Amino acid sequence: MLKIIPDSDARGTKLIAAKPFAADEVIFQFSTVRRHSYPTYRTIQVDHNLHIEQDTLAHLNHSCRPNTRFNSDVSALIALCNIEKGEELTYFYPSTEWEMVRPFKCLCRSDNCIGQIVGARSLEAATWQHYEFSAFIRQMFRTGPR
Repeated sequence: MLKIIPDSDARGTKLIAAKPFAADEVIFQFSTVRRHSYPTYRTIQVDHNLHIEQDTLAHLNHSCRPNTRFNSDVSALIALCNIEKGEELTYFYPSTEWEMVRPFKCLCRSDNCIGQIVGARSLEAATWQHYEFSAFIRQMFRTGPR
């Protein structure tokens, strides 16, 4: 139960909850994806050379105070907290991206905003404890790039 609506700022569109969701609830289970061996601004990184693209999720915007996370092991978008009907769904882009294909200045205005979004690779270790990262990004924190 999601709605894609136009956004009044530079992002273009946003994804809105059409019903409330409880913390840890699966918001969206996806199976139809396009697979790429390279990143784009619309893909989600799941391995070194595997990036997936899903049309609905492409409208999910970044926030340094996200209310969702990806679980790429089960192809699901999960609520991090209780989400009200009509609330914008957001996720922390570096939680799935080692290096952003299009880095940008964050406009989320949250108290813990990290400023420039360039990917997990550039995050300070102290920032890691504040977010839930995909299995791939957790692996990269442990082992580093190949």
